[in-house]
Amino acid sequence: MSQIPGLVAHNLFEADSAAGTVRYFIAHKQLLELYAMAIDTLDINFDRFPNRRILQYGIYDRLIPPLMRYEVKGIDRLKWEQQYLFNYEYIGPLGRSRDELNLALRHDLNRFFGLEARVEKRTVPCLVLQKISKAVYQSKDDSKDNRSIRSLIYVLNDKRFKLPPVLDGTDEAEWPRIDLPTGTVGPKAVNVILEVHGLTLVPDTREMDMLILGRPGFNPPESLTYTLSEYGYISHH
Repeated sequence: MSQIPGLVAHNLFEADSAAGTVRYFIAHKQLLELYAMAIDTLDINFDRFPNRRILQYGIYDRLIPPLMRYEVKGIDRLKWEQQYLFNYEYIGPLGRSRDELNLALRHDLNRFFGLEARVEKRTVPCLVLQKISKAVYQSKDDSKDNRSIRSLIYVLNDKRFKLPPVLDGTDEAEWPRIDLPTGTVGPKAVNVILEVHGLTLVPDTREMDMLILGRPGFNPPESLTYTLSEYGYISHH
């Protein structure tokens, strides 16, 4: 588990029948990307969205970058890569599946970093996207510049908006494109933009699948009462 300068990010799964082995090699991935490959079978995207993580206090600052790679320039980019990018290689007997190797990846990540990661349901405050009026147009005509609601939900869950988990409650597949300016932070500011386009975010509480990441034995309370940070929800338990 190390960082090797010059490698291009990739995943390699290959079988060597002559040697009787399979090789699993993953290059230039962040820790949460590796954990996502190992355990995010539900595609909750906890590697991208801090609002889908519950982290134990004290374990995240040395392993999870506060800035994205593209936000760091020059010599600082190299330092960022040395601290936050990892490579992983596993060679095992022929016949092992990718799913089996992902179990090995999870075990090795936990052992190497002294952590325990899992996905569990927790009761979480969230925001539900709802319609408040008919859109000006909804058409399958590409010239109308419609976008899928799914893609809008994906954007709203991005860390730059500092929102709790956002869910779809519109029953719509498409909506006219909405551009959210840089610096639009928090539910009130986001709703100012959305409501012009006939949408709004409504507070709710739902049971959701969340990444639980901490030292062995870490078990945060079932109901989430923490404040969302740039890393995720931080628990002192």
